[in-house]
Amino acid sequence: MPAAPDQFAAPGVIVYRFEANLFYANAGFFVEEILRLVTAATKPVHGLVLDVTGINDVDYTAAKMLLQVKSELTKLGVSVVSVAVSADAIDYLRRYGLAGDKKVYPTIDGAIAALGARGNAMTLAQ
Repeated sequence: MPAAPDQFAAPGVIVYRFEANLFYANAGFFVEEILRLVTAATKPVHGLVLDVTGINDVDYTAAKMLLQVKSELTKLGVSVVSVAVSADAIDYLRRYGLAGDKKVYPTIDGAIAALGARGNAMTLAQ
């Protein structure tokens, strides 16, 4: 599904997938899109699942921006967890402290359950 506000995978939970490696040229868009989805929602958002199965590389600039968006989401009361199958993506997430609760989930449903939500996962892809 295209990324749009108020498309929840479960009550209060957004799943967001980005299908490209993150680097200085696209990291700003990634961060802006996530913040827009959370802040434009008409219902409260308490969880974000980052599906990074399509990401195999994260450069330094993108990692700094990811830490910034994670900080902003924390201020908004939004917990972040990640879904990844690539060992490289998992390593990047852990190296930069972006693995949510320090666990990277193998499935979207597992990540949603970790956030305390139930429901069928509907992924917003970019």
